[in-house]
Amino acid sequence: MHFELFYKSFRPSGWFYHDMLLLILVIFLVFALIFFISKKAKPRTYLVFLCFYFFISSFIGIVFGGFGRKINYSTESKVYYIEEKDQLLSLVRAAIPNGTENGISTSLSHFELILIDADTGEKVWTKRLTWRHYLVGITNDYVIMNNPDKNWLYFLDIKTGKRVYSQKDLERKNKKLSDILSKSFTDYYVQQDNIYVYGNDGGYYSILADDLSITEITKEKFDTFTRFDFTQMLNEGEPYQDSDLINPITLSKADDFNYYVLSSQKRQNSKCYITFYDAAHNKINWQEKIDLSSEANLEVVIDTKDSIYLQSSGKLYCINKSAQKIDYVFHYRWNRID
Repeated sequence: MHFELFYKSFRPSGWFYHDMLLLILVIFLVFALIFFISKKAKPRTYLVFLCFYFFISSFIGIVFGGFGRKINYSTESKVYYIEEKDQLLSLVRAAIPNGTENGISTSLSHFELILIDADTGEKVWTKRLTWRHYLVGITNDYVIMNNPDKNWLYFLDIKTGKRVYSQKDLERKNKKLSDILSKSFTDYYVQQDNIYVYGNDGGYYSILADDLSITEITKEKFDTFTRFDFTQMLNEGEPYQDSDLINPITLSKADDFNYYVLSSQKRQNSKCYITFYDAAHNKINWQEKIDLSSEANLEVVIDTKDSIYLQSSGKLYCINKSAQKIDYVFHYRWNRID
């Protein structure tokens, strides 16, 4: 158990289950103290109770909240960069390992939709989700979600994260949607304010998010859309053949000869470097170590005009291109820069 992680775990984080557990522990402590005060308990009674409370609350926190333990974080969807607002939206899963039983993992998994200010690294809002809620895409005003068990399509307010339309709300606004909506999130694609769907009736449609008007489209047009996002593509770099960089991956290309590169510190070492590399002169102009466990754990790379965002193992790194430095590291465990 890591003691720094342990005491930090007693702070609110924005993760619903974590904060609810903290709230329950605090409420129990307050009511217990009120009870002892009303009974005019002796100082020794307080001391015994506080020791007992510390051990019990620590045990509950360690087992059910992962206090002081490593929690595995992973991105459950594409990470969306909202250029107009300079924000990043992602669906994150936290898995608290609790061993295995009969070969089956008994980990506790929690899901949060998290929006952060990409410029400052500050949390904007979080929303608790459960398993099988999928982030389909975003429009100017809405976060488009899918849940195959209950709400095949529902909208969240992109400013607050609060639900504004359930599937029933959408179908009341346009009854044709009851024949069209699909329960599979892979049947949807969002581009700007249009939601493209392979309908439950076998047709292909474009739904305008603002007024829910429906336009039938051809299969050929639907097939032109792709879920592959080139801003998140990891390129094997050819310009590094003569360099000393180990396992280099191109993150961003500044010009024909200068690249931002992720590379390993050693061939069999899990630590990495962020490097600004001059391929023309085989020269490293800037380099900084980052706590990235391995290339395989690099989940997201978003390349914007001013910054590069790397997301891996529960952390989001913001790399300032012009200043050639890491502006901040956002920790999804705490939902803050830490």
